Amino acid sequence: MKKVFFNNDGSALIGFLVGFFVLMSVVAFAFSILPVFSVKSQLDAAAEKLIRSAEIGGTTDLSAQIDSLKEEIGTDFSVSWDGTEYFRGNTVQLGGDIKLQIASTYELKFLEYGRYDIPIRIFRQGTSERYFK
Repeated sequence: MKKVFFNNDGSALIGFLVGFFVLMSVVAFAFSILPVFSVKSQLDAAAEKLIRSAEIGGTTDLSAQIDSLKEEIGTDFSVSWDGTEYFRGNTVQLGGDIKLQIASTYELKFLEYGRYDIPIRIFRQGTSERYFK
């Protein structure tokens, strides 16, 4: 056992340095990836707020609320109401489906190796709770 600790060939040092470099590269990559999950979580919360407002109001005309959410989050995103059947203008009749899609991109930068755009899409669906005569 004493021979293992006092072996002077240096292979343990090289193995440690290589392992340490790999470990630090993985940690650096993880820290560059984690903000993507934060942005997705913020967009999920924004989608929940928007779909709930559209359900209660029976309308998809929420441009002021969308603008305030963009300022609150600090991320630019696009909103589309694809698949929504409108009653009149931007209103949805009681029991009508409201479908929301939020799309954004996150620019991932990993040290000096490059930049990659990661698309983030959020889908929500709700039902109008307002009756229009």
